[in-house]
Amino acid sequence: MDSSSTNAALPIKIQNLDEFYVVYDLDMVATGSYNLAFEFWVTIDSMSSETGITTEVMIWMDNNLIGPAGNIIGTVTLMVSIIIFTKLIGIHGLISHLYQLNPNTAVYWEFHHFVDHLVSQGMLNPDEYFADFELGNEVVYGMGQTDIQQYEIYVNSIPLNVASPETIPGHYNLSNNYPNPFNPVTTINFSIPTSELVSVHVYDVKVLN
Repeated sequence: MDSSSTNAALPIKIQNLDEFYVVYDLDMVATGSYNLAFEFWVTIDSMSSETGITTEVMIWMDNNLIGPAGNIIGTVTLMVSIIIFTKLIGIHGLISHLYQLNPNTAVYWEFHHFVDHLVSQGMLNPDEYFADFELGNEVVYGMGQTDIQQYEIYVNSIPLNVASPETIPGHYNLSNNYPNPFNPVTTINFSIPTSELVSVHVYDVKVLN
């Protein structure tokens, strides 16, 4: 299956990356076991879909009760101090977890310096491609809320289109599930007209919780 990009700057071969800036500002309140991370995915060529992923680079900005898996293989200090973790996982091959020592929820990164470091250490292949970027939380258990005030990525001075915080809808809405509930996994989208924590209960056909 062919893949396509939502931005003309991506995918980009790593060796052609001269500038890479990440700017974000967010507010997070959370309890339980969670992290907050920025990450990017590397693919073997410019046309690969998720099956062509070779490397995931994840930068943990905050966490509680959980930490990056793998063994510490080095520390580098650029704009912030970072501990580098690594592990092997399935078909995705080498996955590098990077953990920021001093979490900061308002950041401006000249990230190309760190990419250069990963290339020099043999952790990134300069002939492979940056394909996708993500920012968000992983939650094992607990509750919380993250409000993104600003999230911008610039590749070679070209701003990438990233998702803006969604406008809170003016009414309640519960969509039909997809695919049908006889599949191992199904999705049900919903929206509420206020910004608040919600509790979701799932019942079977006998109305058992």
